[in-house]
Amino acid sequence: MTLLRGALNKARGAGFFEGTFGFTRYRDLSFGKHGRYDPEEFFTFRLGEPWGARVIADLDWLSMRGEDQMLDLIEVLYREGIMAPVDDGMPADSYEQAPAQLQFREWVNPVLARRDPPLELNESGVIEEQVAEPFRRLIEQPLPQEAPKREVTDRVADAISHFKRRGATIGDRRAAARELADVLEFLRKDVQVHMLKKDEGDLYRLANDFALRHNKPETRRDFEEAVWLSWTFYVYLATIRLVLELKRRSAAVSS
Repeated sequence: MTLLRGALNKARGAGFFEGTFGFTRYRDLSFGKHGRYDPEEFFTFRLGEPWGARVIADLDWLSMRGEDQMLDLIEVLYREGIMAPVDDGMPADSYEQAPAQLQFREWVNPVLARRDPPLELNESGVIEEQVAEPFRRLIEQPLPQEAPKREVTDRVADAISHFKRRGATIGDRRAAARELADVLEFLRKDVQVHMLKKDEGDLYRLANDFALRHNKPETRRDFEEAVWLSWTFYVYLATIRLVLELKRRSAAVSS
């Protein structure tokens, strides 16, 4: 909490709250006189209570809030509550959002990375679990443009979102792995064409025999679910990317 307070203090000192809430860079706060939003209305609408206005006016109020509330505040500020002043006027003549967001992430993310599990504020303004470096490219690399949007691209994106969600539960992780299993079901003919037959059978056996897609008494449950779901998620995601890429290359050769 102390380190996140430091990041917010830097944001206020850089004038990031002037264009939005009318707070100056100095202790003599000009509360809401020149800002785009009324601070209490802004936070009441987005957080359900006006406490965010008190926090950014006086960071000592942070001690009154829990960690989840603090992280909610960080997300809201990043998406709509910060802008960088373009000049040194008080208030400045104009403000820009993108430079403030970039700087804010540079201040906040090293702090979030120290948590267990490590978190990060992404470019969309969502705080999510930080993906370990070996899997980062697998998560972030876009699927081929030829992939069906509704049946594949959108569902893969939804699965990744569930898997990385801040505070994701076993149920969230199971839903993410099940979503990828359903995508593989849609791609089954392509899997049969581009992978070995034994591999194809093993992929679907994972989903059907290990209580992922079917909650039957006979399905296997003799495993540590958190570890198994993580492994299954990355295996399925890598397989989807591989099959789509092999399909794309095959189509390019044929044409």
